[in-house]
Amino acid sequence: MQGGNSDYQIELTKSILMVAGIFAIVGAGLLLGFFISSDGILLYVGTLFSLSWLVIIYVIYYRYEQKQLYHHGICIVTKYESIIDKKGEPVVNGSTHNGVYYVQTSWYDSISNTVYLFKSEFLFKNPEAYLKDIAGIDVYVDPKNFQRNYMDLQFLPRHFNTRRMS
Repeated sequence: MQGGNSDYQIELTKSILMVAGIFAIVGAGLLLGFFISSDGILLYVGTLFSLSWLVIIYVIYYRYEQKQLYHHGICIVTKYESIIDKKGEPVVNGSTHNGVYYVQTSWYDSISNTVYLFKSEFLFKNPEAYLKDIAGIDVYVDPKNFQRNYMDLQFLPRHFNTRRMS
């Protein structure tokens, strides 16, 4: 089953890259048309088409990097601290609002006497009820750079739409 899911993800990634490539080619053609005709709309649309694929490529790379951390990084068990909103402010117990939530955890490195804070990917629902009695949350880190990390929230129910690593 996992192999099938992985194959699906690979095919989806290839499809997204193909669409991004088409956008890039069309955008380059529109930009070339601008240089020939000096029509401003071609510059505007061509720039949008040419640059929009960069966002898609960034997202694909970010997800690839997370998957690499999940499979090859060092797993540390972090302490759940709080739920924070997009401004970085703690969410008051049980409150709900429209917007995004992040899970914040901490880990104390006794060797360097340093406390590291980690922030999850954004969630559209408040997961506080599922985190109250949790012992710890796994975070996969690059041992050379703790800024490169992936917080594993796969234990949350599916309606949170967290990434499912295979």
